[in-house]
Order: sequence, then structure tokens, then C-alpha cells
Amino acid sequence: MAATAGTTFIGNAGLVDVLAISDAGTVTVGSTASSTQAAISGIERITLFGASTLNVTPSAALLVTTGNGATTVSGTGTGGLITVADGAGNNLVTVDGTSNFAVTGVTAGGVTSTQTGTGATLSTTLADNDATITAPVGVTATVNTGTAGTALTRTVTLAGNADFVVTGLGVTANTVTLTEAAAVRTGTLTVTTVDTVATTITQAASAGSGAFVLNANGDSAGTGTAVVTVVAVAGHASQTINLGTGGTAVTIGSTSTATSYSVNAANSGSHTYINSSTTSSVDTYTGGTGVDNVTTGLGGDVINLGVDTSADIVNIAAGDTAIALGFAHSTAVPTTAITTVGMDVITNFGTQDTIVLTSMNYTSAGAVVRNGGTMLAGSAANTTNTALLLGIYSSTSNTFTPSLTGTDSLFVFDSDGIASAAGTFRGIVLVGYTDPLQNDSVTSANPGIFTPTAG
Repeated sequence: MAATAGTTFIGNAGLVDVLAISDAGTVTVGSTASSTQAAISGIERITLFGASTLNVTPSAALLVTTGNGATTVSGTGTGGLITVADGAGNNLVTVDGTSNFAVTGVTAGGVTSTQTGTGATLSTTLADNDATITAPVGVTATVNTGTAGTALTRTVTLAGNADFVVTGLGVTANTVTLTEAAAVRTGTLTVTTVDTVATTITQAASAGSGAFVLNANGDSAGTGTAVVTVVAVAGHASQTINLGTGGTAVTIGSTSTATSYSVNAANSGSHTYINSSTTSSVDTYTGGTGVDNVTTGLGGDVINLGVDTSADIVNIAAGDTAIALGFAHSTAVPTTAITTVGMDVITNFGTQDTIVLTSMNYTSAGAVVRNGGTMLAGSAANTTNTALLLGIYSSTSNTFTPSLTGTDSLFVFDSDGIASAAGTFRGIVLVGYTDPLQNDSVTSANPGIFTPTAG
């Protein structure tokens, strides 16, 4: 190729013209010929052989096919998208310069971007192998997992401070694990899944300030039920989970450290959201017209089940939601304002919905105590010791004031049975929910279930 310096290779209009560069090494192809480089015009493809470095200034879209060796393609200018087809061998592909790139058929060698263009883009599509995609800050890197996971479970690793957009997870026949590299990442991470098969997303242990967004969608038939597991970390600026139509299920891993999640499920799909029952976090969950099966983390969660007639389920662990002050065994229920700081708050709870007390085993049922009543004695082992008070909830002052003319309710349960002398009573605010005929009950079962009754 060196002997062709000063030569311009001109392709035929209307045809796909290929320039084959047989010598490995560094080759420069500019937009104009000079004493040190050749030039191309109307050439749509360049084929490389062996380990190569190609410096090119594209004037139109250009396809570069790599050889059997590590390959670097450096593009100058944005005259055309450079598509790099990863060829034979599991070799690293490096893209550089100010051009925009697409890399297809990414092998185990992975892709490293050292692009410097303002607003530069990199899109990659993977073959069936593990791979690492590295891109710097300022680059928007799109990763399509492609055929990864077709034969074996694969791991796709993201590194560098680029803003990453990942698609294709959950589509292929086997599980794909998406992992952020351990180094601090300041870029955003947006992941879209199709819940045909299970997917795991592990955020970097020291993730930086970038936001995380998960779009979990049902499959094309709208029946996907595979679980997307997210190991979320506090370092990300925010954690947003969008549950799409179809059967969608997302689980937050037990080793997660994120302290808050925003979960959006305001559509007709059936959704399962499970946060860890051992992790402290605040969940804001917005449901829709489909069935919402919600398990929040340990903290004062805000749950809107949506205006619907579907039988929604809220699962509450023993340590979830705050202590309801003023409640104790054999003690009259409070008649003055009760602080609701740290309590779960549920809106649009209806008579078709239930609250499952997931870690409470009740072998006998006690009556649900109402306004003016007295909690059961502490000697009533494994007996439901609950209350449902009518009153007024104030989100401004974070209080619930018992009142027979109120339009809200406070559901109170003993989360430790008789393990403590006074009991450990916790509260859940039910905004806009009342039980005028006092028919609601808690079943004697393992777990106990708060079951509303119409009327």
C-alpha cells in the first residue's frame, strides 16, 4: 500500500466497490492523495488482513472488515459513518478519532473507543461471546447484545465514562449478565430488556454520578414473565425502573445499596416488583390498570396502585414500615395525632386488593381493633394483633389523626407477636380507604393477609 501513496482509488457509481489492503501494519487513506497517503472516492468497503491500523477520512458511509488480528480504525471528520465488521479471531477492535462508528459481530476481543469527537457515537452489536465495551466520557455508546447467549450464558461488561444505552437483553435463548466495570463510572446507563429469558444487571460497586434507567418490557406476545435482576448501587444519581406492558418482573438484588427507586408501571400490564426485604431504601411505585404485585424495601415507601379493579398485592416484611407510636399490648389505641414518618403510604387501595404480612405466622385470628378499642394482650401467642383506625392523613405534617369522620385509614400490625412485652407495632397509611361496616379482617395463616371486604 505504501507504493500507492499519491494515488486516488475511484469506485464505480452504483456499484459496491471494495479496496483490499493486504499488508498488515499502518495504512492512511485520506480524502485527497499526497506523498504520504492514498485517497479514496466512491469506495464503499475496505478489507483488512492481519493486525492493522487504518487511518481514514470518510466522505460517505464506509464499511471496514477486520483481519485476523487486533485492529485500530481512526476516523477523521463526520463525513460518513464508519462501520467495522469484526472478522476472524477474538481480537480487540479499537476505534479512534472524531468520526462516528458502528462495530458489528463483536467478538471476545471486545471494543475500545478512544474517540474524541464532540457528541461522538459508537454502536456495537455482539456475536455469541463474552465481551467488554469501553468508551470514554463524551461518547454515547449503544450496545446491542445481538446473538450473545445463544449457546451459553454470556457476560457483557461496560467500562469507561460514556453514556451507555443497552438493548437486546432477554431476547436470546440463554441468560445474559450485564455488568459495569468496577472502576468509577460517571456516565449514565439505560437498559431495555425483553422479558423472554432471565437477565441480570450488576452495577459497578463504585458507580459515579450517572443515572440508571431500566425499561423492562414484556415479549412480543405480551406474555413475558422472565425476571430481570438488578444489583443496584448508591453511587448512581438515581434508579428509575419502567415496567412495560405484558408480563414484566423485576427483582432488586439483596446486595444492593441504592437508597431509593422510582418504579413506573402506569399501564395495563401485569407487573411484579420485588425489592430486597433486608435492604433499606425508599420505593416510589406507580401502578396502572393491570395487576401490581409489589414488595418494597425497608423504608417509608410510597405506593400508588392505580385506579383499577385488578387484585393488587402489597407484600410487607416484618421490618418494613415505621413503628406506630402509642400502640402496645392491652393498651387503648391512640386518639391523637400519630407520626407517619417512615411509614409506607398506599394510595388507591381497594376492596379487591390485599396486604400480605410476609414473615408473620398467625395460627389464630384476633379481631381487628377499631377507633376507641384496646389492643390484644401480649399472651395471645401467634394471634393476629392488628388495628384499622379511621382518620385523617396529612402528607404535609406527616401525621395520621384518628377521627370517625376521616376518609383515610391506618392499618397497624404487631410485627413480632409476643417477642417483646409491649409488642412492635408498625403502621401503613391507606389514603382514601375506609371500612365503614368494619368487615375487614386478617386471616390466620402463614403469612397473615389483610383482606378488605366490600361495604
